[in-house]
Amino acid sequence: MSRFSGLILLFVATVTPLAAQTGDLPKTGISVKRPVFGGACKLCPWGALGEIVKQAMKPYGYDVQLCYNCNRADAPRIVAGAKLPPPYEKDPAVSVAMAPPNAPGLGPVDFGATAVQFLRSAYRGTGVYAKDKPMKNLRLIANIQSPYYLIVAAKADTGITDLAQIREKRWPVRVLLGLNADVGKTILEYYGLSRQSIEAAGGHVSSSRADWNDFDVIIGGGRGGYVAAIRAAQLGLATVCVEMDATLGGTCVSVARF
Repeated sequence: MSRFSGLILLFVATVTPLAAQTGDLPKTGISVKRPVFGGACKLCPWGALGEIVKQAMKPYGYDVQLCYNCNRADAPRIVAGAKLPPPYEKDPAVSVAMAPPNAPGLGPVDFGATAVQFLRSAYRGTGVYAKDKPMKNLRLIANIQSPYYLIVAAKADTGITDLAQIREKRWPVRVLLGLNADVGKTILEYYGLSRQSIEAAGGHVSSSRADWNDFDVIIGGGRGGYVAAIRAAQLGLATVCVEMDATLGGTCVSVARF
């Protein structure tokens, strides 16, 4: 597993929120200086960034409202469509204190944070957004560099030590790609592989949650790459973490320890 530069992006949509807000709760939105920021849990980079934005905008009279579950691959969809925050579901991996329910009465999400691959693919209408229309109303506000991990692992009993073996021996392997299918496609192409060639040999390529426990090779990553490494090891995969710094991990690991 290797680490390379990634980006956390602050982005905004140019659409005008249409969803009505009713009742006695304070209205939200940029026009009333109570914009809704699409973030993630307080331990997550996107969530931490939301807290920073909230504090940074206070001197300008803004009371930024935070959405703690406007994340993952849906983040660009939520902002581009000016959607309401999703219904709350407890995250089994994070305490309620770190991933609390959103404040009641939040209106449409005005802006937020996401990863570079999500924003790029959403804008183009590719990858996991291939079935969506290109989200051309998204605009970049700022970008922040952060560590990004890539993991490629194979179950030990497959005997795979090099992905080139799959092409050379035409093994019918089941390949699981992470949320960013574009990265997985690039890795496969480097080894002379494609979805078509793997499936022609009797294998299968998927990025569906339904196949998370039914695969021979996994290609994925992200800023929480250490989580993928732990899970891969638990599933019996030969896994290694490579860290260029003296301390393993970044925000998620370091903050969570305290």
